[in-house]
Amino acid sequence: AAKEITEERKEERRAREEGEKERRPRTMADLLRTLQEEGKKEVNLILRADTQGSLEAIQHILARESTDEVQIHVLLAQVGAPTESDVLLAQTAGAAILAFGVNPPGSVRKKAEEKGVLLKTFRIIYDLIDEVRNMVKGQRQPQYKEEVLGRAEVRAIFRLPTGKQVAGCMVTQGRIPRNAEVRVLRKGQEIWRGRIGSLKRFKEDVREVAQGYECGLGLEGFDEFQEGDVLEAFQLVEVPA
Repeated sequence: AAKEITEERKEERRAREEGEKERRPRTMADLLRTLQEEGKKEVNLILRADTQGSLEAIQHILARESTDEVQIHVLLAQVGAPTESDVLLAQTAGAAILAFGVNPPGSVRKKAEEKGVLLKTFRIIYDLIDEVRNMVKGQRQPQYKEEVLGRAEVRAIFRLPTGKQVAGCMVTQGRIPRNAEVRVLRKGQEIWRGRIGSLKRFKEDVREVAQGYECGLGLEGFDEFQEGDVLEAFQLVEVPA
């Protein structure tokens, strides 16, 4: 009985170890694939420099450049010019090769071009850092904020032969562009938002209507205007990183 228990424990340990092996990335490519599957974004780098001191300085700065959204991974950091092996690693891992103070041989540049690998050389450390910052910025999801363009007040409501409503409005602030997004405010509360379906002045289609002018305005998917509603036109503007 004791022997059977011992064998069972050995089997459990072997199964546990096998499970850990399956979960553990076997290569750098496995690791990167795992990160991507988990939805994590990263900038993968191979660093080459003229001296160990330069390498350490670059890595020290880069260690502060990762963000919660984008991680910087230095896959290889060595003294000396980039090699063809670096290019193959970069191709496999989706990495860029950045070299400081050293020039890659022509054969390495050619290999990088053939494999579609980014290989850049720098003479100033902060030029290299700026390049990485641009890579990080390119991986980030852009952030947007709403910018109000104008407001119009509903003064009258008309129904077209098709049954669709059109609001007769006075632009009281800013401008109302035809391609803007609009929110409908009723007693200060937003009740709908969407796109402008039509914008007219004297039955003529127009691109925008400025403050102080009347217009006829239809919305895509909204037919419940009330006199006194306020239509607020806005656009989404990307927030600088």
